Amino acid sequence: MDLNNDQLMSYINRLENLNDEITALSEDKKMVLAEAKGAGFDKKAILHVIKQRKKNKQQREEEDALFTAYENAVGLD
Repeated sequence: MDLNNDQLMSYINRLENLNDEITALSEDKKMVLAEAKGAGFDKKAILHVIKQRKKNKQQREEEDALFTAYENAVGLD
């Protein structure tokens, strides 16, 4: 395998920069969630809504029906 050291170093630097950006974005996300919590909103509910918004109506309805069937099967009302 013929290694191009400059090219390899370029990939490494780019990945390190991306990791730094990911870390910074994670911190920003924590700050926004903390701000929302301070305003009286529930973090878990917010994250659930974000996850649900990624799905279309049919996917949400199918998931809800499945959860309801499982909950009924184990006696949850």
